[in-house]
Amino acid sequence: ADIWTLEKRHHAFHRALLAGCNSPWTLEFFERLYAATERYRIPVLLASALPVGRDVQAEHSALAQATLDRDAAKASALLREHYLRTVEHLAAAINS
Repeated sequence: ADIWTLEKRHHAFHRALLAGCNSPWTLEFFERLYAATERYRIPVLLASALPVGRDVQAEHSALAQATLDRDAAKASALLREHYLRTVEHLAAAINS
């Protein structure tokens, strides 16, 4: 799949994680943050600067499982770690 298809799937995955939160504010906040990070994420992906030593698919699988298990504490912790790793990766790629 091309980068734009992957990006659409990635957005849909993260949106699905929050779909059951019943908080319009949280969903709107997510959309704003996602849009704000897209300006950094896309150029890094286009440059093929894939995260070294990081298994994003495994992170997504763990997030999905915790969400399906309705383990809010675990899902929240995993999502926080996932976002922090992403920020670290983007910052490193931008600064290199």
